[in-house]
Amino acid sequence: NKCMFCFVDQEPRGLRRTLYIKDDDYRLSFLQGAYITLSNLSEEDWQRILTLRLSPMYVSVHAVNPEIRGRLLGLPGPAPIMPALRRLLDHHIEVHCQIVVCRGINDGVVLQESISELARYTPGIASLAIVPVGLTCHREGLPALQAFEK
Repeated sequence: NKCMFCFVDQEPRGLRRTLYIKDDDYRLSFLQGAYITLSNLSEEDWQRILTLRLSPMYVSVHAVNPEIRGRLLGLPGPAPIMPALRRLLDHHIEVHCQIVVCRGINDGVVLQESISELARYTPGIASLAIVPVGLTCHREGLPALQAFEK
């Protein structure tokens, strides 16, 4: 993934190396509540999650619309999330979801659609965090994003 809003990419130069680590590891999701995209799991990873019933999992959804989600994740094509969420839920794995809202991209109708779709899967989807995108002044070479004003 090369998320257009990745906070790690917005860090200034010269900080300690650990601040530049991008973690999208399902083990950290289960153990520490780190949000993951599920977009880069191998089938072996999936089998381990499902067999060991690693629950809860924390998932970065950002949008249920596959095209918009793919764009947000910086992927070359669509990134459907609902089949992956259903796969977790079908195996009785509790899911906590997150949407990082980017103005003009996944707000408004897109956000409402995402909330409505995810709400259909309660109580398996136990929570939904909706947070505005965090922007720093260190975004050279990154996609232009607009901050929320209130």
